[in-house]
Amino acid sequence: MADSRGHIGRLLSFAVNQNALDQELSATDKTQILQMLTRFGDLGSNYTYTGSSRAGFPGQEDKGSRQRDESLTPRQIEELISEPIWQARLDFFHGLNQQATMLQPVGGMDRIADAFKNQVGSDIQYESIVKEIRKIVNGVRVVYEKSSIMTSLEVDYCVCTIPAPVLKDIPNDFSSEFQQEISNFGYSSAAKLAFQSKRFWEKDHNIYGGISWTDQDITQIWYPSFGFGKSKGILVGAYIWGTTAANSFANQTPQQRITAAMTQGSILHSEYTSEVTHGISVSWLKVPYQMGAYGYSTPNVLLNPDDNIFFAGEHLSILQGWQEGAILSAYNAIDGIVKKDIG
Repeated sequence: MADSRGHIGRLLSFAVNQNALDQELSATDKTQILQMLTRFGDLGSNYTYTGSSRAGFPGQEDKGSRQRDESLTPRQIEELISEPIWQARLDFFHGLNQQATMLQPVGGMDRIADAFKNQVGSDIQYESIVKEIRKIVNGVRVVYEKSSIMTSLEVDYCVCTIPAPVLKDIPNDFSSEFQQEISNFGYSSAAKLAFQSKRFWEKDHNIYGGISWTDQDITQIWYPSFGFGKSKGILVGAYIWGTTAANSFANQTPQQRITAAMTQGSILHSEYTSEVTHGISVSWLKVPYQMGAYGYSTPNVLLNPDDNIFFAGEHLSILQGWQEGAILSAYNAIDGIVKKDIG
């Protein structure tokens, strides 16, 4: 990142000083943008870039070197622009859903679901499989099966949060445009794998949280952002969302997934195979009532009610794949019901 900013700043400064942008910039603009680019790219005299302390120091990545008078040799721009993974991931952390300051519940993200259960648990029907969703006069009929017993529930409104790959196969009488969008809604085949491990990444490499990228199938290794300094931690050994790699992962046995992730992870960390244990994986493509990790199509008609049936879920939000997106979508459905109910 430091070298990318340095070369971008250097090249743009060169263009400004060669008067290539005179039609866009006034004399005052040129002076100010050169000052900005100097800070942006950590440029030296004459707007050159020869490396930056922002990239760290030799030995720091392995031994926490105390050297502070020698910078890492900068990567040349030809190397940066020819590297596919660097081109594809340079903007990753700028996304709305990848902001640097993000909080998580103590104990894991499922604590949020547990908190909801504690409030409305008595109203939840567990192990109940929806078999039909039907429109009736001024309401909705939902037919579900529990313990081999079929039950019909008639209500004023239905908020349907069933993922589209599952919903499309449930008998219903949705309007044709809703059925079409549900049938065509795309879902990611993303998958994850995690290991328990001694925190070798902290002790041996000074890595505290963050992500390592690789062009192998595992795609990413995520280091825990909590529990710093403890003896063990949970390491995400693979987060795969590329369709080909994710589908291949889905079709492997659990042990094949673990073996592949250990082999690929050892390319990044030589001690990997001797440190990581207790591998566990999930391919959401194989989860029966999910059949995909998250929606990625752009919703249209599903943002509206089909008579008294409202639709909600992460796939219908601006934050697809995130719990916050699911909650925002639920708010939208609730607002729609209130507006419809009060006329």
